[in-house]
Amino acid sequence: MKYFKLAGLFIALFIAMALNISDSFIMRLGFEANYLLVAGVSLLVAWLTMNQHLLIVIVVLILALSTGVPEETATNLGYDRDVMLAALVAVVMLPIIRDFFDLE
Repeated sequence: MKYFKLAGLFIALFIAMALNISDSFIMRLGFEANYLLVAGVSLLVAWLTMNQHLLIVIVVLILALSTGVPEETATNLGYDRDVMLAALVAVVMLPIIRDFFDLE
């Protein structure tokens, strides 16, 4: 069952990140846009969120979709894609940091 969740998350994140690959956050970070890098990032994010609560998984999927929209669409909707990317990194990393330092 765990691997089905990982595969589902990977596929959803890969599609969300690959929709607008020519203007994605990978290009803004300075990397060359290719599908292998998108697959690697999608697999990493899916693996990090696999054992988290369902709400965190849904928020990660929504934030991944919001970082993949074109710049004009994001501006018309009233948000910045870089802020959504920072929120995505925070949502993925904060539960890991919480567990690492045993804060709960």
